[in-house]
Amino acid sequence: MSLEGLLTLIGIVIAVYALGRPIQRRSIPLFVPIWVVILLFFLSACLLIWRYIATSLGYKLYPLSDIGSMLGAFFFPILGVLTAYIFWHKAKLKKKKDKKFQRFIYASYYEDKFDELIRIIEKNEDMLSDILQPKTLGLLFERKFIKRMVDSHKWIHLRMFSDKRIVEKLPNRFKVTDNIIREFIDATNTPLHSAIVKEYGGSEYLRPTEEEWNLIEKTQQNPEWYMSVRIDYALTVLARCESIASKKLDNPYNKNDEWYIANQGESTRLRCPIYLALKTHVIMLKKAIKNEGDDDYYVSDLWNLFESICDHSKYDKDVWENIDINTEYPTPFVYLMKEIVFDLRDLCIERKKYKQNIRSPGSIGINIVRTWATCISKLGWSKGKVSDNFKYDLIKYYLIYTLEMKQKYEESDGEDKINCKKWIDILVKKLKRYRDGDQRLKDVLFESMNRLDLGKRYVIFEDWLREELELPERPKPSR
Repeated sequence: MSLEGLLTLIGIVIAVYALGRPIQRRSIPLFVPIWVVILLFFLSACLLIWRYIATSLGYKLYPLSDIGSMLGAFFFPILGVLTAYIFWHKAKLKKKKDKKFQRFIYASYYEDKFDELIRIIEKNEDMLSDILQPKTLGLLFERKFIKRMVDSHKWIHLRMFSDKRIVEKLPNRFKVTDNIIREFIDATNTPLHSAIVKEYGGSEYLRPTEEEWNLIEKTQQNPEWYMSVRIDYALTVLARCESIASKKLDNPYNKNDEWYIANQGESTRLRCPIYLALKTHVIMLKKAIKNEGDDDYYVSDLWNLFESICDHSKYDKDVWENIDINTEYPTPFVYLMKEIVFDLRDLCIERKKYKQNIRSPGSIGINIVRTWATCISKLGWSKGKVSDNFKYDLIKYYLIYTLEMKQKYEESDGEDKINCKKWIDILVKKLKRYRDGDQRLKDVLFESMNRLDLGKRYVIFEDWLREELELPERPKPSR
């Protein structure tokens, strides 16, 4: 190695540095101890200068000194380059580099280049909450970055956000929730969509990968995490305030849409923020019930959605009586109302069953029944929103469930009988509360009762329920 060779090597190193992308060059000072690299190059230069001075003064180098100085002059700069690469490749963040990392994040946003930032996050993912300050953590969850990752099918933000330590350290966790949910709703193949498709269909080919399913279990199906970051609130705001209340869906969702209810291909409901909000929350509620949870869990969010949908639904005879459409679901708004009622019924069933026994409703069961009764009462009061037949049929599910519980009560004993009585009392009490003093709802309930299938076993308790709700007897068939 000569001085000329060393200078050539320095030139090559500078050229390679210059060839790197600007954002990569910015990351080097974050991790590489520049003083070590300079020191090693300096030592190499010192050895070469020493050799040059010694030979110029006529000194003859011993063989060992000659070989040692040449090897040292060669290996010191190589060692410097390798040291720089190793430190850069490991990309280990340190607390004292927090300000520099902040500037690097800003540069990534400015240049709209995130591959280097992703590499750094993935290298330090398990330690981010310990290393970074709250402000720096918050910068990692800006919508611009989230959008680019979602578009690339990378769920790095959901993975970070699933870490309880990061959630607790964020300066505004609810803003992060809003950012992630907005970008997930705008896409069509996120873990949020995969969880819904797995449970309810809507796409023939969308299935969660192993990584996605692990994330789903840690987030959407983890009631403690779900409520701590208020996923339900972000979803409800998008669905109720920005989608329904804006009236932008009033026209298309009051017309027939066969693709909305389709299960073949990809249904348009997977791009509907109302449907996604509903099913995401229901999936969490089912998991909470399965985990023996008995908190509030904002079951009332389903009522908020139902109320808004019902208010914006409109009965159009030409649409509802068109023989060429699916008469069960003539419009997307009708589909959504029916799904909410079915989901509330399923949640009651999920809460009630416990192995071979019947479980007490508890706090969550009471909230589910209250929400269900409020929804069907709202439907009963409404005018010009749906057809009368739809109204009667949808309310009938609540009545049938109540009669089935009465039948189980008569057939049970012991603890099961006691728990059945609790369910019956709540079901009757909540509906009776809305029925009292309201003639319109009374008439609707009366007609719904008249439509019960007389061939079912539970109908033997029909007179009991009519008496509880203070409804007239079933009309006698005309001869």
